[in-house]
Amino acid sequence: MEISEKKSSLSARLVLSTAAILAIQAMPANSFAQTTGQTSTIERTAKPSSAIYIKIRDTDSKNVLVGFENGNPVFKNMKGEIFTVNGKTGDLIFIKPEDFAKFYCCMKIRFPEKSVAPTGVSNGKRLTHIKIETQIDNLSLIGVDKQGNTIQKNSRGETFYLDPVTGDMIFVKI
Repeated sequence: MEISEKKSSLSARLVLSTAAILAIQAMPANSFAQTTGQTSTIERTAKPSSAIYIKIRDTDSKNVLVGFENGNPVFKNMKGEIFTVNGKTGDLIFIKPEDFAKFYCCMKIRFPEKSVAPTGVSNGKRLTHIKIETQIDNLSLIGVDKQGNTIQKNSRGETFYLDPVTGDMIFVKI
């Protein structure tokens, strides 16, 4: 009796194996993630690198974002000095408090999605001589990227620059 039971279980396994193989062969090639015919390669174009090409020396100090001048963010350091960063050289350009007092007041900043954006309508021109109503503090200046944007780091460790037309935060990886 044992021999016939072994034969029947062996034949049952053979039938199941054959059925599984036939089922697999009947399935379309796409379900196996195989390509039929000619193989193709996917080319991905890399976005321009946002690598910093000029590093700012005093990155440990905490700064406050207080406005925009010609699309460049204007900062105030712990000493109370108001400055912007030259996009070509990375030099700090200091602004006299009297001149800063003449800036238009105020661009409102809203934080519904933790982003910086003006509430006004953008007309495609760079933000010029504008104060910010709600100051953004605890910013560290990292450097200037290839496009001349001032790269900043906030207290949460996010690296970003501000769009010169809208003031939106654009996050970058360094």
